[in-house]
Amino acid sequence: RFALAFYPIFATQMIVGLLFPVVALAMGAPWVRVSLFDFWAHVLPVSVTTSVGVSWMRRRGVLRPHDAELFGWESFVFTLARWPWVAIGFAQGWWAGVRKRTVSFKVTTKGDTNAKTLPVRYVAPMLGVALVMSAAPAVFDGGRARGYAFLCAVAAVSYLTASTALVALHLKDNRRRRMRSGIANGT
Repeated sequence: RFALAFYPIFATQMIVGLLFPVVALAMGAPWVRVSLFDFWAHVLPVSVTTSVGVSWMRRRGVLRPHDAELFGWESFVFTLARWPWVAIGFAQGWWAGVRKRTVSFKVTTKGDTNAKTLPVRYVAPMLGVALVMSAAPAVFDGGRARGYAFLCAVAAVSYLTASTALVALHLKDNRRRRMRSGIANGT
């Protein structure tokens, strides 16, 4: 049961992390006062240690897929796209448990070889985050916390980029499916 706690904790951590700069702008007070040097002095050891651990696991062949890149744009997009679906899936599962019902939840189609349209609801959570993050600096003056507008801008651009990448990947996947379908049909 403890392993299942990862999902709500992960989603909550992402939501709270996104809300920190918005709340700082709204309150007009920074959460912390730290120099850029101090920030990197605290972040780099954790990042390097994590990267070394993942690199070691890759050499041992325990990553899935075995040849997964340590750093790549797919990881970036996956991280941004994943948490809203984790939150939605957890909430639906919790609600189904309360109501004593079963729910079928899947983000990707399984075993379907036909090209599909990408429902807007699949990209909507990321577009919503981008909208909130880009609106926050326009709505709130920020006062002494104006620097947090930069964090909001970075988040907005990141989520817009991830949304664009998801649409592009979907179009590429559909093109591949059409080609396979054409080959399978002998055309």
